[in-house]
Amino acid sequence: MFERSGALVNELREALNKSKEFSVEEFKSSSEFMVAVEDSASKYFGEGFNFCKVQLRRHHPDLAIDLEGTVVDQDLLAEQDEVDEENDKEKTGENEGWRPRFL
Repeated sequence: MFERSGALVNELREALNKSKEFSVEEFKSSSEFMVAVEDSASKYFGEGFNFCKVQLRRHHPDLAIDLEGTVVDQDLLAEQDEVDEENDKEKTGENEGWRPRFL
């Protein structure tokens, strides 16, 4: 009796594992999965590219490329400008009280 129950449990576990594998494969072949992958990849690479353009503008302000004409996230540009201004203020504040030690 117990041997038969054990065999049945193993059989059910195998069926469950096959069912899970089938469900995953079915989802991966669906259009819903493709849309989810495309959306996440587009968002990831889009944000990365916007950040790259902001950094390019920051490090090369006189570059002859019209970054404003490209699709740049203006909020990201403004945020980066604010961070730069804060960093400049901190550096200026740090240097105000500094005097050469041997003068």
